[in-house]
Amino acid sequence: MHYKTFYRLSLLLPVLMPVLFYLLSLRVGADKFTNLLLSSLVVGGAQYLVFAAAMFYLIGRLASLKKVKVLFWCSPLIYIVFGAAGWHIAFYVWEYSRPMYKLSLDDALGPFLFFAIFGSLFGYVYCLVIEFVFQMFKMNEWVSINKEE
Repeated sequence: MHYKTFYRLSLLLPVLMPVLFYLLSLRVGADKFTNLLLSSLVVGGAQYLVFAAAMFYLIGRLASLKKVKVLFWCSPLIYIVFGAAGWHIAFYVWEYSRPMYKLSLDDALGPFLFFAIFGSLFGYVYCLVIEFVFQMFKMNEWVSINKEE
């Protein structure tokens, strides 16, 4: 497998894992971890799909493993931008759909800060796990790396 394919496939895991755990919970019963994973799709799923599509495209455009890794390690911070856009859109939709209840800036900023802090923390833990798997694949020669890099 080419290293670009590996990193592109790694973009699918945040969507596939909650779905897999949900399907497993249908068999054995739901637990709190499954509910947490599913709620992460509800809160950030649309933003993540747009982010993953952009990253998928950018990975294909980059010419070296080093550049892909730089993009990969910047991706949690890049995702915060996509998340912020999603929160802004949700904030205005909520305010428009519920004219009797006015949201303040604090109502929107609180969840965004929570999302930004824990989203980036989770994102970098995810990057560490994926980098560990990449190194294991590279060691076993399951990932091909061009020698010109």
